[in-house]
Amino acid sequence: MGGLLTCRQCSTRMESLKDHSFWDLTRTGVKNCFWFILVTFIVLTLLWIILYSRAPPEPGRICPKDQANLLHNISQMEAEKVTLRKQLIEMEKEMQKLRNVTNRTQGKSLQLLEKKQEEVDALSKELSGYKQSFVLTRQLLEKEKEKGQSLQSELQSAKEDLQKIQQQRDSWQKELKTLEEKLKSPDSKAEEYKRKVADLQRQLEQERKNRDFDKHERASYQNRIGELNYQIDNQKKCSTLDTFVAWALGILLISFSCCFCAGCWKLVQ
Repeated sequence: MGGLLTCRQCSTRMESLKDHSFWDLTRTGVKNCFWFILVTFIVLTLLWIILYSRAPPEPGRICPKDQANLLHNISQMEAEKVTLRKQLIEMEKEMQKLRNVTNRTQGKSLQLLEKKQEEVDALSKELSGYKQSFVLTRQLLEKEKEKGQSLQSELQSAKEDLQKIQQQRDSWQKELKTLEEKLKSPDSKAEEYKRKVADLQRQLEQERKNRDFDKHERASYQNRIGELNYQIDNQKKCSTLDTFVAWALGILLISFSCCFCAGCWKLVQ
């Protein structure tokens, strides 16, 4: 089979291996490889002796070839040292310039930050004033609204009184017509009816005056209610406009401060 083991050979080998222990196998392996291990150990020992048996060079003695290379390296290092020193001086000058620039920019940025902080404080005060004025206008609006409601109720009561007066006047006019009809009759008491007619005319005149007064008062109430509604609308518009302006100023200032701080931070870095 050209190097391949048959099943019978494998079985015989396995049976032969079962008869031997681990130490028997290791012992046979060492016996087979003994000469190889011995030769390898001897060769390594000789190499170690050859390498470490050489005498070290004297401390002050240098080989001529090494000395030439050393002098060449020293000259190159001196030239590099000079160039590095020049570069170091230039870098120190640039660092000094950068320090001066950063100091100037820091001073300017601090001054600008102080100014912006003052502006922020002033705007915050104005915003607080706007808020207080907004609260006051809201309170005034509520008061004016209550006044308008009270005037509306008074106007309604005045309308009801006017309707009652109109009804009373109609009833008096009916009575006057009946009296005039009775006066035209032959068996009427003229004097008594004339007196009653005069009384009714006086009462009608008084009611007319009262009605004119009520009309005038009603017109004044309506004018007052119109003025109050106009004032309420104006105050609402002004309060909303002031609130919008205050918020817009606050948002603009905050965004400007953030952009300025970011720019200063980039300059400092």
